[in-house]
Amino acid sequence: MNSNQQSVIVHIIIGLNYGYGGAELMLLRLIKQMNKQHGSFKHHVVSLTPLGKLSENFINQGISVHALNLKSPLNLIPVLIKLVLLLIQIKPCIVQTWMYHSDLIGGIAARIAGISNIVWNIRNTSIPQVGWSRTRIVIRLCAWLSTSIPRIIICCAEASRSSHILAGYNKSKMVVIPNGFDLELFENVGEMRVEARNQLQFDDNLIVIGIVGRFDVLKDYNNFINAAEIIARQRAHVKFLMVGRDIDYSNGRLVSWLQNTGFYERFVLLGERNDVPKLMCAMDIYCLSSCAEGFPNVVAEAMAAHLPCVVTDVGDAALIVQDSGEVVPKRNAILLAAALLLMIDLSLKERQYLGNRSRMIIETRFAINIISDRYMNLYLSILNPSLEFK
Repeated sequence: MNSNQQSVIVHIIIGLNYGYGGAELMLLRLIKQMNKQHGSFKHHVVSLTPLGKLSENFINQGISVHALNLKSPLNLIPVLIKLVLLLIQIKPCIVQTWMYHSDLIGGIAARIAGISNIVWNIRNTSIPQVGWSRTRIVIRLCAWLSTSIPRIIICCAEASRSSHILAGYNKSKMVVIPNGFDLELFENVGEMRVEARNQLQFDDNLIVIGIVGRFDVLKDYNNFINAAEIIARQRAHVKFLMVGRDIDYSNGRLVSWLQNTGFYERFVLLGERNDVPKLMCAMDIYCLSSCAEGFPNVVAEAMAAHLPCVVTDVGDAALIVQDSGEVVPKRNAILLAAALLLMIDLSLKERQYLGNRSRMIIETRFAINIISDRYMNLYLSILNPSLEFK
């Protein structure tokens, strides 16, 4: 390979279709930061499915994007052939795949194309244990091929690493590199707080407990709402701000849960938004009520916004929060409410202290520049075995 060929990394991902959060935005943040911080590699992104709404974000950053238009298992073989030919044309020094289906399809295609420097990226913690869903079959195949296809397997969380070792993945190839976050989004917290609270008509005496995430069984919104009912009965100056896909008043199931609490007016539903950092600044306390997570991005983002957090003990939530918040067992609304009440009853100064501690943890462990350095060190150690990955 010539020097130009050695500088190319191809990232293969199932699609670029999602909005706030997830692997797609982590990939975007990583490439943007690596281009800014290092500039040693040219990055190509391959979407196995048709281009989604995040595609323009990549293209606007000068990142080459390719779509292979996978639409069903029926055109899997033609897509695999197109991917092999594309890799032969680009001649990357490293292929990094993101999430199970891309790990499998991209890993096989890279091997066929003669590429040995393959990096898998696992984003999930929970693995289906019953039934034979398509995803579970892919996971089983990936576990079987994990010894022969990837050089390295990156997990975004310690919990993810542990669960996939139990599922049969090659333990010796697994490393943990957590998600990284753009702290510039949270530089004007004070100004954003005033603006957001004015827009939402929250007065200064109101304590706002917030939660962000799509309406999904794993997010366990029922747990959050049950805890909120307990709090609402005891504290009149508390409201609950809920943000995320399908978290709106057209969601009949969600609305019925809120009505059953008897405190329907204390909940504010905003649906999916593209100004989540600003909305987080309107909160006083952040809550994660999930029953399963890998690396919960929203917790780190809330901490970047100087928020103290109360989280369920799922995935790496406790490792992220450390001593800046409260951790409770999952699916226990009574304990969740008790932890939130402890946080509510702190003085403003005490909550601010915890919020500043939260921010410091993100700055020192999860800032995107730190995570970019770790990816860079990994790539260099793959290309030069004499270098040790740290």
